[in-house]
Amino acid sequence: MCSVFDVICFQIVRRFDINRDGRLQLAEFNSVLESTGLFLDPADALAVFNKFDPEQDGITYQVCSGSVVVVVVVVVVVVV
Repeated sequence: MCSVFDVICFQIVRRFDINRDGRLQLAEFNSVLESTGLFLDPADALAVFNKFDPEQDGITYQVCSGSVVVVVVVVVVVVV
Protein backbone atom coordinates (compact mmCIF):
# COMPACT_ATOMS: atom_id res chain seq x y z
CA MET A 1 0.00 0.00 0.00
CA CYS A 2 1.33 3.43 -0.95
CA SER A 3 1.46 6.31 1.47
CA VAL A 4 0.57 9.87 0.54
CA PHE A 5 4.29 10.66 0.47
CA ASP A 6 4.89 7.82 -2.00
CA VAL A 7 2.22 9.19 -4.32
CA ILE A 8 3.60 12.73 -4.06
CA CYS A 9 7.15 11.58 -4.81
CA PHE A 10 6.02 9.46 -7.73
CA GLN A 11 4.18 12.46 -9.19
CA ILE A 12 7.17 14.76 -8.68
CA VAL A 13 9.57 12.39 -10.41
CA ARG A 14 7.08 11.73 -13.21
CA ARG A 15 6.40 15.42 -13.80
CA PHE A 16 9.98 16.70 -13.73
CA ASP A 17 11.84 13.71 -15.23
CA ILE A 18 12.32 15.34 -18.63
CA ASN A 19 14.39 12.55 -20.18
CA ARG A 20 12.05 9.86 -18.75
CA ASP A 21 14.81 7.72 -17.25
CA GLY A 22 12.99 7.39 -13.91
CA ARG A 23 15.55 9.55 -12.11
CA LEU A 24 15.86 13.23 -11.37
CA GLN A 25 19.18 14.67 -12.50
CA LEU A 26 20.51 17.93 -11.06
CA ALA A 27 18.87 20.16 -13.69
CA GLU A 28 15.53 18.38 -13.18
CA PHE A 29 15.92 18.70 -9.39
CA ASN A 30 16.53 22.44 -9.83
CA SER A 31 13.28 22.62 -11.80
CA VAL A 32 11.47 21.03 -8.86
CA LEU A 33 12.92 23.60 -6.46
CA GLU A 34 12.22 26.52 -8.80
CA SER A 35 8.62 25.38 -9.29
CA THR A 36 8.12 26.00 -5.58
CA GLY A 37 9.71 29.44 -5.81
CA LEU A 38 13.00 28.29 -4.31
CA PHE A 39 16.04 29.51 -6.24
CA LEU A 40 19.30 28.25 -4.75
CA ASP A 41 22.73 29.22 -5.90
CA PRO A 42 24.38 26.35 -7.83
CA ALA A 43 26.62 25.25 -4.95
CA ASP A 44 23.71 24.99 -2.49
CA ALA A 45 21.51 23.17 -5.00
CA LEU A 46 24.30 20.68 -5.67
CA ALA A 47 24.86 20.14 -1.94
CA VAL A 48 21.17 19.39 -1.33
CA PHE A 49 20.98 17.20 -4.44
CA ASN A 50 24.04 15.18 -3.40
CA LYS A 51 22.45 14.40 -0.02
CA PHE A 52 19.74 12.45 -1.86
CA ASP A 53 21.91 11.07 -4.65
CA PRO A 54 24.93 9.45 -2.96
CA GLU A 55 25.51 7.09 -5.91
CA GLN A 56 25.40 10.08 -8.29
CA ASP A 57 23.01 8.33 -10.65
CA GLY A 58 19.94 10.53 -10.10
CA ILE A 59 17.25 10.72 -7.45
CA THR A 60 14.76 7.91 -7.85
CA TYR A 61 11.17 7.73 -6.71
CA GLN A 62 12.22 5.23 -4.01
CA VAL A 63 14.92 7.53 -2.64
CA CYS A 64 12.53 10.46 -2.73
CA SER A 65 9.67 8.67 -0.98
CA GLY A 66 11.95 7.67 1.87
CA SER A 67 13.23 11.21 2.21
CA VAL A 68 10.27 13.54 1.75
CA VAL A 69 10.40 14.84 5.30
CA VAL A 70 14.17 15.28 5.08
CA VAL A 71 13.85 17.19 1.79
CA VAL A 72 11.32 19.56 3.33
CA VAL A 73 13.53 20.13 6.38
CA VAL A 74 16.66 20.71 4.26
CA VAL A 75 14.85 23.15 1.99
CA VAL A 76 13.45 25.08 4.96
CA VAL A 77 16.88 25.22 6.61
CA VAL A 78 18.53 26.44 3.39
CA VAL A 79 15.88 29.12 2.90
CA VAL A 80 15.93 30.36 6.46
